Amino acid sequence: MEKQNTEEQLKEVIEKATHKELIKFIEVQCGVNEQFKNLFLSSFAHLNDNQSKEFYNQQIRLVLESVMDRHDFIGWYQMKYLLRGIDPIVAISENQFKNENYKVAINICSALLEEMTEAIQFSDDSGGDIGGIIENAYQMLLDISTKNISADLKKELFDYCIFTFNKGLFKGWSWHIGMLTIAYNLIDSITDIDIILNCLDTMQDKYERKNAQNFKLEILEKHKGKEEVQNFIELHIDNPTIRKDEIEKAVENQDFNRAKQLLLDGIKFDQEDRPGLVNEWYDLLLKIAQFQNDKSKLIEYARYLFINSFKPKVDYYEILKQNVAKKEWKELLEDLISEISPKKSWNYSEKVRSIFIKEQWWDRLFLMLKENLSLENIANNEEYLSKDYNEELIKLYKERISSYLERFEGRNNYKTACSYLKRMKKLSDLEGFIAFVNSIKTTYPKRKALLDELNKLV
Repeated sequence: MEKQNTEEQLKEVIEKATHKELIKFIEVQCGVNEQFKNLFLSSFAHLNDNQSKEFYNQQIRLVLESVMDRHDFIGWYQMKYLLRGIDPIVAISENQFKNENYKVAINICSALLEEMTEAIQFSDDSGGDIGGIIENAYQMLLDISTKNISADLKKELFDYCIFTFNKGLFKGWSWHIGMLTIAYNLIDSITDIDIILNCLDTMQDKYERKNAQNFKLEILEKHKGKEEVQNFIELHIDNPTIRKDEIEKAVENQDFNRAKQLLLDGIKFDQEDRPGLVNEWYDLLLKIAQFQNDKSKLIEYARYLFINSFKPKVDYYEILKQNVAKKEWKELLEDLISEISPKKSWNYSEKVRSIFIKEQWWDRLFLMLKENLSLENIANNEEYLSKDYNEELIKLYKERISSYLERFEGRNNYKTACSYLKRMKKLSDLEGFIAFVNSIKTTYPKRKALLDELNKLV
């Protein structure tokens, strides 16, 4: 007789056991196994109208307490045991949602949101497991808010969202304002709308306030009059999202004066705290100047962006070259170099270097290389300087490679040195290159790994 696997055995026993035997088994197990009892009650919660959110809060707390260490902390190692206890509860919520038992799903997800948000405070969630549970629970509530649910359940979920927001249960997390998004999907009257608007007005955190303003404007545009909407826009025009939207509207309507004024005001307002945003405003001013063929402004904005933009959207150098008169071009470049050079950072040095390369000022590029000497910089400038400064580059390579080997040991460092030796080999005559390699071997006769790497070169 063929041996049955465990699943087949289980199926056969369940089918053969009588109804009374199964009931008796469940009663006994629920009496001696708390975890089994909770899992059983959760799985069939839709059959019990008295199964409240608090029941699931308690279940989740029991799981959390069971995996805490003696300091009441859940470490990275304990996280797998936490998931083992929470996953069945999550699975039940998913099944209840799938079966359209939305009240039960709401109770479970609400409990998960509350307990797991609190659990983050005493857990190592570097793997994002708790965050994932919260995100899924929130998403399920959001999905339910878009379903055709009963008026009573709609009101219950709406009231819960407003309650959690006003109590600040999730303050500091994205789902704090997210609860108002769920509530907005459930609005049933102008009173509900006003409740949400009043909640949004209470948000004081700088980042959250901007999001609240964006959300409020969206609601006002759908449910309030044009005058109230416009007053709100003017009052909160320093919000970057609102400003961008107004600029886009002005450009679409070809009201360039308003667009430019909004951009100039934005530059003034954001100058100290948001340099990246200031560059965005200048980019938009540049586009308008191009559209209007305003050469003086085009040069002004492209000049600013060439100096200050670290992630250029277009080639500001080429825009300048196309619009600056030839007789004024060299003077402009010298002004740019003078303004950039004192900043002394890597990014600014790259800008000056790019000018030397584009203008083919090889003497100045070589001087810049000598002032910022490294093996990497020699390699990066080799293609531009090898024609006019071949011997000088070989000399620089020899000096820096010798210095590198004096300071660093180990095969990985030897491989790095040899990678630059390969580059030097292309510039050198073979006899001179071999002589230099042999001199290294003579200097370091006991560095076996280095000798191995050098032998691969010749």
